[in-house]
Amino acid sequence: MRKIGWTALVWLWVGVVGGMAQDLRYEEMMRHKRGFFQRKLELSEDAMNKFWPEYEAMDGELRKLAAERKKLTIDLRQKMRSKASDAELEKLMDRYLEIDAERVAVKRRYYERFKKVLPIRKVIRIPVAERQFRKKMLERLRRRDRPMRPPMRGPDRRMERRGWE
Repeated sequence: MRKIGWTALVWLWVGVVGGMAQDLRYEEMMRHKRGFFQRKLELSEDAMNKFWPEYEAMDGELRKLAAERKKLTIDLRQKMRSKASDAELEKLMDRYLEIDAERVAVKRRYYERFKKVLPIRKVIRIPVAERQFRKKMLERLRRRDRPMRPPMRGPDRRMERRGWE
């Protein structure tokens, strides 16, 4: 009985630590993203402090929709394999398309909010900055030769050398 208790405790600890590590990686990525956006959009600290909470809120909503879409995609695959009825498949597909429409609605709503705190020329550059950041992150994941750390000191050239610009 003791062995089972210790085993369960170890598995619980591994799950908690694993979840914490994932949260830390996400927080670290968001710190890098914040700096990247501040440079790419050429935002002052004041403008960044007004913009970033709105951006994080949008990102949170989009992440929830992405998680739901991923789950729905898995459900669709399973239903296709299990020979589900056409009505079931149609219902899942309709929800899939609703999620796409919700994503567009979320982006539209937040872009209206962004226009209240940033000039339109900077708002227009947000999707470009998102694509550039995603591309940089994917390149870094492919390389895996350097840890993802911001420079501790020095001019921006150190960031360029590390692949952040």
